[in-house]
Order: sequence, then C-alpha cells, then structure tokens
Amino acid sequence: MRTEEAVVHPLVLPVLFLGFFLVGAVADVLLADLGHGRSGMAWIVAGTGMAACAIGTRVRARVHAAWYLAGACALTGISMWRAYGVVALACMGVLVVLYRYWPSVTSRAPLLVAAGVAVMAANLVFVGTVPLLDPTARYGSQTVPFAFGYGIAFLGSSLLLVRNIRLGLVSAAIVFAVLMPYGFRSYLLILGIALGIEAVMLGKAGARAIAAACAAGTLVILGMGYATTVLLPQTWHLNAAELVLYRVGFTTHMFDNACTVAGWGGLLHGELWLYVATSPLVGGIVAGSGNITSTLMGPLVLDGGVLEVAVGMAFVGYALASLHRSARSARGAIPYYALTMAVAVISVEISPVPLVFIMLLYALAVSGSNEIGEQ
Repeated sequence: MRTEEAVVHPLVLPVLFLGFFLVGAVADVLLADLGHGRSGMAWIVAGTGMAACAIGTRVRARVHAAWYLAGACALTGISMWRAYGVVALACMGVLVVLYRYWPSVTSRAPLLVAAGVAVMAANLVFVGTVPLLDPTARYGSQTVPFAFGYGIAFLGSSLLLVRNIRLGLVSAAIVFAVLMPYGFRSYLLILGIALGIEAVMLGKAGARAIAAACAAGTLVILGMGYATTVLLPQTWHLNAAELVLYRVGFTTHMFDNACTVAGWGGLLHGELWLYVATSPLVGGIVAGSGNITSTLMGPLVLDGGVLEVAVGMAFVGYALASLHRSARSARGAIPYYALTMAVAVISVEISPVPLVFIMLLYALAVSGSNEIGEQ
C-alpha cells in the first residue's frame, strides 16, 4: 500500500487512538499540572476499542440503504426529543426528504455552500458576539441552525472539490472564514482533514503535501488554543505547545476516570443516547461538572461498559471501511468517506456521541444508493 493510500485508510483510526493515549501518558510525566497515571482498566478499554475498530474494518455485510436511513432517523429522534421535542420529528423528516431527493440536492453544491454560509452568518448575528473573542459564548452558539449550516456547507465544499478542485478550495476558504469567528478548532480541522483526504484519493496530493497540511493544522491548533486560553477568565502559566500537550493529557485522564467509574458494565445503560450533546453529561460524572471530552470511547464506556465500546467501535470500523470501498469504486462517494473519516479522526480527542453514529448511518444510506456512481 502506497503512503498516500495508507494515510486515508480506515485502519489509521486505531493507530491514531493509540498514539493519542501514548502522548497522554507522556504528558503525565512531563507536566506537573497533570501527574495522573493510567489505570489498567483504561488500557483494557482502549485496547478493546482499538481492536474492535480494526476487526470491524474486515467485516462485510449486505444491508439495504433503507435500514441505514431508518437507523439514522430513529437515533436522531431519540437523541433530540428531550432537548427539542417536536423539532426532533421535523429533523427526522428533513433527513428523509434529503435522502429522497439526494441526487438533486448534491447536484447543487454551490447552493449548499451558499446556504450553509448564510445560516452560519445569521446564527452569529443571533448570538450577538464573537465566540472566538468571548469563549464563554461558544457553547450557546452551537444551535440546531449552526449544525445544519456547517453540515451542508462542508458537504457542498467537499462535493465541489471532486468536480472542480479550484472551486472546491475557494468555497472551503469562504466556509473557513465564516466559521473562524466561532472559535471551534475541531470544525475547522474536520473541514481541512476532509479536503485533504479527498485530495489524496483524487491523486491531487502526495506525501509532501500531506506533511505540509499536517504542519498547517498543528499551527492552527496551537494558535487558536493559545488565543482561547488567553481570553478565558483564568490564568495559565503554560505556553501554547504545553497547552496542547496538557489538553491531550487531560482528555486521556478524563477517559481514565470514565473507565474507572463505569467498570465493566457501565453506568447509564442507554441514557447516553437520549442526549444530542453528551459532553456535559460525561462532565458531570467524571469531573463533577463541565463540558468534558473523553475521546469517542469515553461516553460509550460510561453507558454500557466494555461491551458497548467493543460494539460501537466495531461499527465505526465497519462503517468507515464500507464507505472507503464505495469511495474507491465510485468517485461520487469520495466526499462522504472524506467527511466521515475526518469526523472519526477528530473523535480521537472529542466525544461526538451520538452524532457520529447518526452521521455514519446516514452516509451509509446515501452512499448505498444506486445513483451514487453517477454523481
């Protein structure tokens, strides 16, 4: 397997998880602010999840696209009902309508970008401040319109890149500029990683370009992370690079706490899936309060223990591998794999449960349609 192909393969995900946990262990040693060890339970859960993900990439199954669509809609309704009530039903309806007219929707990629940018800009006006300069407003800016806006903008830019790389890059730059004031590094990195995966799969980027993109992404993380901490109402004695290392160590420590508290069988037993955003729920358990990330596996182990981690990560591996095969056989499916793989890569640090599973199910549904190869 060539280097360019290897860096976009689904098996990269468990490798990244392993690297993340190892860096977290190093951070414990180097930074006195952390000083936490790693329990045996944490390594067992992490090892189980990474192994299950790798095994999942080897599984092949014939599942009708309608079942994936039903799963995505059901999970959307279940997770959104508590917070949004009947709006959850409307969101389920939107997913069905979009699926029904998917070829027509995706053929209008420029309109998707324009609509997404407009919605994000309007949401920023509604928030009434710039979250990048006022970090305390960031959580409240993550509204349903914001999620819809960046979702369709990312999709539009990814579709454009496949059809015309210059237009794709221009649209991505516009989306990047509108998203930057929100101060969310994760979303910016998702967009960048997705476009990078597309470029590799289209044969437009080699190993040097990949290295340059990684370096640029690192600078974005350092720069925005430092700006955020400077603007927060607290004092830090760590520099930008140390703050990144601290963040990795803190996240893996929170994952360790989740494993220790959850034990083998978990605590929530299904309650996790009744929330759109689970970081506050996890934060209340592992840290007393706060919007806490604990990697993709953290919420899963708190909900159903080691078994749920194994099943969940196996599905992630299976879904990514299925989408990867579709992308290799049909050029029109590349954006779906690129976006889902980008979210999975970022999930090595953040905890987008259940959103990542809704996204994977929906991507499997649209990429499984017979029309995908014609796009």
